[in-house]
Amino acid sequence: MYQIIQGRNKTLTSLVDNHYQQIVKPLYDSKGKIISYENGSIVLRIKRKIKTLKGQKGVSFFKNLLENDNLILNSILSGSPKELQKIANKINTQIKARSLPGLNSKIGKKTFKEHIESVFNYDSLMKKADAITEYDGYFLANELGINACPYCNRSYTITVIKNRDKIVRPEFDHFFCQKYFPYLSISFYNLIPSCHICNSNIKGDDRFSIKNNYHPYLQNFDDIINFSVKFNKKKKIDRNRKSSIRLFYGDTDSFTLAFISNRKASLADISRAKRHIKKFKLDELYSYHKDIVVEYIHNSIINNNSRIDELFNKYQGRLFSSRDDVKRFATGNLVLSNELHLRPFSKLSKDIHTEFGMKI
Repeated sequence: MYQIIQGRNKTLTSLVDNHYQQIVKPLYDSKGKIISYENGSIVLRIKRKIKTLKGQKGVSFFKNLLENDNLILNSILSGSPKELQKIANKINTQIKARSLPGLNSKIGKKTFKEHIESVFNYDSLMKKADAITEYDGYFLANELGINACPYCNRSYTITVIKNRDKIVRPEFDHFFCQKYFPYLSISFYNLIPSCHICNSNIKGDDRFSIKNNYHPYLQNFDDIINFSVKFNKKKKIDRNRKSSIRLFYGDTDSFTLAFISNRKASLADISRAKRHIKKFKLDELYSYHKDIVVEYIHNSIINNNSRIDELFNKYQGRLFSSRDDVKRFATGNLVLSNELHLRPFSKLSKDIHTEFGMKI
């Protein structure tokens, strides 16, 4: 529910470049010998696959990856989401035209898909590396620094590494599902750090596309759709004393939580965002968090803009260095647009506090 625009301490461009280099570079074992296949450089895996499939249908796919100084391989591993969509469309067209075998076609003892998976080896990349500095799923997740799921903004997706122990990291959702696009399984922009509920319980093997679905590296959901409180009888809390009293007593049945579109957003973006809300069951899931909304409304009324100015003037230099610090205190969350990836419910907090008068 926000756009991923940078890593923890690095730009996305630098993370993408490192991702490519780590996957293509030669790797060595403890004796200084090049690791040649499963856990080694993808370039060596491709060369071995070309040799294995010599003269068989499908070998052209692997040959093309290394032509023009690994041009296509580079595009697959480092290409933008839109480039990945073009690659997927092109390969699907080639399969339909039978210039490439179908994914389930047998080539020797394996299917074409299994040959691809052995080269674009997701499991090998994601398994825990021995050293903290070695490239694996933990390293990538830690470098990204995404602490809240970009699909739902309800769950933490923190990465915990202590000393040499890799304790927990987010799951990586494949925007372009592995089932249909195995050659995109280790593409940087196809690895979306996400919570288990969104990745496994809800999205699963659904076939997404750039045209129809919200992509966290492309669209800023925060600019497209906002949470809004809809009272059962009146829209604004200050116009209905009875609703106000109920809210202060925590009566969550006096309102519903809705999503409203930004009038400045394009119809295409709104359509993608609404489809995202429906797919990830955000209406249903957030209906269980109306108690938090009540607290946000209380905060907005008590810690209004005058109160924020008062607190800042009183504690400037001691507790707060800026008004933004006061807003974090007043809301109990991170509410600036560039902070939404750092904590769950940050989007909800930002929208509700704004709706009820707080200047974010």
